Amino acid sequence: MSEVAEHFVYLGIEAEAVAGTRLLSRGVGQRVAGGEILAALDSDNQKHLLIPVLDPDVPEDHSSQGVLLRRRELLVDGSTVSFADLHCRIPALDMVFERLLDDILARLEHESQAPVEVCRQALDDWRTLLRTASEGISRNTVVGLVGEFEVLRMLAERSPASALDVWRGPTRSVHDFVLGAAELEVKATSSVDGSTVSISNIDQLDPTLVGELHLVVVHVTANETAPTLDERIDELIAMGMPRGELLARVQRVGYVYETPPGIDDRYAVRSVRAWHVGADFPGLRSGEIAERNRKGVSDITYRLSLDAAPDRLSDEDFWKLLARWTRPGT
Repeated sequence: MSEVAEHFVYLGIEAEAVAGTRLLSRGVGQRVAGGEILAALDSDNQKHLLIPVLDPDVPEDHSSQGVLLRRRELLVDGSTVSFADLHCRIPALDMVFERLLDDILARLEHESQAPVEVCRQALDDWRTLLRTASEGISRNTVVGLVGEFEVLRMLAERSPASALDVWRGPTRSVHDFVLGAAELEVKATSSVDGSTVSISNIDQLDPTLVGELHLVVVHVTANETAPTLDERIDELIAMGMPRGELLARVQRVGYVYETPPGIDDRYAVRSVRAWHVGADFPGLRSGEIAERNRKGVSDITYRLSLDAAPDRLSDEDFWKLLARWTRPGT
């Protein structure tokens, strides 16, 4: 549970006292120049964070999905006080909203900017995640995360911290894991036989662009007894992976820890296989397509049959490869 979430729990217990347009509020134990910051519930059980402001000029901001920033005036101890009101209007965003508020409160503690500007910057940073959370993450995103979590787990068995250091999937890097000139591309597939994968970038299987490239294919299947995404994250944390950094990276993918994804996220791992991607490995390479044919072409995706690939690495060679990617004891 996030820190600010506890205040909403207490408010929820008293929610029947809210009527009409009244707000039920409580202090969060943090102050700004204008006074104490409040968490509040309205008569529709929607959540608010009220930040007192000295400058009453708070233009409305509707740019973030489901979250409104606007000015609100309340009577406090007989005096009218102006607040910047962050209001979550979509119940499905409640848990994401609470984490957004935790982030804003942390920023207010350490930044000298005006509270309204801090709120606007945080909303900018969280906009993509708010949109994703309101729409729900896709099945492909869930399957992809299961595959990357599995490779993270295998690396973390040797060195949790350095495993997280080399995970670049959340940064939209061409390849999911990067260590110097060596790169790993992870593809998760839920196809029946695990023999086809989707390639989403023409550079993903181009060995001429990196010093050493391997493709790791994680074959998964839906299974009601398999771990959820949160349970996989919990396992990584229990292995010693830094919690805050792990959750921040997962969040960049569009998933918020302890927030139900809205679709089945239980997938069992059937196999993990790896191939060295060399010149003889099948796939499209931009350098092999004439420039005149590439002009105006973007977002190339294609399906690759692994049956056409050279022999995969043996299990022993795969583990030797993973050992080179971690530093024991770090």
